Amino acid sequence: MKRPNDQSATSGGHTLLELVIVTVLIAILAGVSYFGIFRSVELYTSTTRDHTEIIGEAQIALEKISREIRETAPENIILESESIALVKRTGHGTEGDPSPEVSFTREGSTVRRSSAAGTFDLLGNVTAFTPSRDEASGVVTIDLTLARGDNVINLRTAAAPRQKLPEPPED
Repeated sequence: MKRPNDQSATSGGHTLLELVIVTVLIAILAGVSYFGIFRSVELYTSTTRDHTEIIGEAQIALEKISREIRETAPENIILESESIALVKRTGHGTEGDPSPEVSFTREGSTVRRSSAAGTFDLLGNVTAFTPSRDEASGVVTIDLTLARGDNVINLRTAAAPRQKLPEPPED
């Protein structure tokens, strides 16, 4: 006769060895998953950081160009395929750059600003710099394409030059 508390080899329980093997397999799977997730997060973080840096640099450069365009009469803006030349209004220079003549040109992968104060790199990683003008309104639109690594970013901005100032009345 069997006792109620007797356990035989066929009672369906698991041995200590089976539990240890399952625990080791789960630990291995967790380790592999951890490194896969860690790599994915690292890739996402670096891509996001690059994207944010590129956009930040481009926004600053586009704002500088737009500011110069706003301080120029429409007839004093000359657009070419990858350059903008302009002559700002009298008195709209700065202490460091009193010259009214300014140009922005793409040379290779860099947009450069040139004036009497010198030439400096405004923005790098540029693959396209395309200014255009709406002749009816005079608004200048700048299309900019930047590339760094796998990130390719297209940006566009528009700036309206100030209209001609009225001539002062003659006495």
